[in-house]
Amino acid sequence: MNVPSRTARQQRIIDLITREEVRTQSALRSLLIAAGYEVTQATLSRDLDEIGAVKIQSQNGHSIYAVSQPGDPTRTPQPLLDSDAQSRLSKVANEVVTGVEAAMNIVVIHTKAGAAHYFGGAIDRNVWADVVGSVAGDDTVMVVTPSVESAKRVQDLLLLLSSQNR
Repeated sequence: MNVPSRTARQQRIIDLITREEVRTQSALRSLLIAAGYEVTQATLSRDLDEIGAVKIQSQNGHSIYAVSQPGDPTRTPQPLLDSDAQSRLSKVANEVVTGVEAAMNIVVIHTKAGAAHYFGGAIDRNVWADVVGSVAGDDTVMVVTPSVESAKRVQDLLLLLSSQNR
C-alpha cells in the first residue's frame, strides 16, 4: 500500500479547506479518507496546527477552517470574534491603540497615555479563544495567548482593527 507523504497530506488539507467550507475536524477527516488519505484525529490536529489553519467566521456565519492564501484577503486567518465584538473592539482600538507587537505568546499593545485599562477591559469583555487574559498599565496592555501562533493572530487582528477607520 502506498501511503501519501505528510507534505502531500497537508497540501490536500489546504486544498480542501480552501475550496470548501469545512466546519469540523471530523468532516475534514471524512473528506481526506474519501480522497485516499487515511488519517487519525491526532494526526489531523497536528497537521492543522503545522499548516497554520485556524477557525474563522464565514460570510454566512459558520465557523470554518481557513489558511492564509497569498493575495486573498478574504481568507486571512483571524481569531474567531463575532462581527459585533470586532466592531466594538475596532471602535476602541481606533481611539487608543498606537502600536501592537507580538513576543512569543504575548502581545504588547501600546495605547495613548492612561488608556491601557480601558482597552484591556475591552479585550477582556470578549469571548476570544486566542486570549487567556490581559494585564494593563498606564499606556501598555500585555495580552497572554496560549501559543506563538495565537499571539500572531491577535497581533494581526488588532493591527487590522486599529487601522480600519484611519
